[in-house]
Amino acid sequence: MTASSDDPRRAMLPFDVKRRGIVVGEGSAILVLERGEHARRRGAGVLGYLRGYGALADAYHPSAPDPTGRWEARAMELALADAGIAAAEVDALIAHATGTPKGDTAEIRAINHVHGSRSKPLPVASIKGHIGHSGAASGAMALVTGLLGMAERRFTHTSNTDEPDPEARFDVVIGRPRMMDYATLQVNAFGFGGQNASIIVTHD
Repeated sequence: MTASSDDPRRAMLPFDVKRRGIVVGEGSAILVLERGEHARRRGAGVLGYLRGYGALADAYHPSAPDPTGRWEARAMELALADAGIAAAEVDALIAHATGTPKGDTAEIRAINHVHGSRSKPLPVASIKGHIGHSGAASGAMALVTGLLGMAERRFTHTSNTDEPDPEARFDVVIGRPRMMDYATLQVNAFGFGGQNASIIVTHD
């Protein structure tokens, strides 16, 4: 969209200091939400449990986020409160992170506000470097990525990014997936018009 690289691997760079814009992607994801008892009774494979959700619409601008990231941070805090857990209990986060200068800056500030004071930085990744921006499907696709990664003990990396923005006070996972156990995951999805949503899921 606004990226101008002849190298497709450099066209979309979430959280990278050289980020310039997005590449439109395609895809979809469907998740079945049901009570755990019902799923177990019918022999379904349970990938995870929904623990908390936060959403708000700030209407700051038709396309640009509030540069402070306060509304994204508020959605994340609402999700944590709904889950009844502290920020320190989150093991990893899949960010919205589209690779746009303004969007990523606001989300970096939001994640810093919620998770930036840890002694050990929180692992964070975005799937958009892999597949582009799939619009309204991107949040569900990120959630599927995180749930499957939990089962495989492998946290996805942020493809194409190699120089994370130094403003980030969290661990941008780059280069390759990271083999790690994580049982509590936060996933962000932020859209045009200030649509901000965040979700907390756990492995069990």
